Amino acid sequence: MFQTACLQEDHGKSIYCVAFSKIMPTFFATVGANRLSIYECRASGAIELVQVYADEDAAEVYFTCAWSFIAGEDESPVPVVVTAGSRGVIKVIDVTAQQVCYYFLNTL
Repeated sequence: MFQTACLQEDHGKSIYCVAFSKIMPTFFATVGANRLSIYECRASGAIELVQVYADEDAAEVYFTCAWSFIAGEDESPVPVVVTAGSRGVIKVIDVTAQQVCYYFLNTL
């Protein structure tokens, strides 16, 4: 059985990327404007906004995102979402700790 849903984020801008997690299969991330949003698909069919990361630069526009994982302190996998945008900064966001754990600057 398939269900469909429609979401509109409060920034009102285009969504440039949607990425579904293979580690946590009921979760997906979206990017648009200066935000990365993480949602969970519930068994009831509802979609719940779980986390939002807003870049401190309101002019940033995130264009892409992807799920991965890093090794935690006990070597267990920690889910992360990687995003990048118009400023050329790649951010790795630890979904469990709810914070940026790494960032990489465009040095060209």
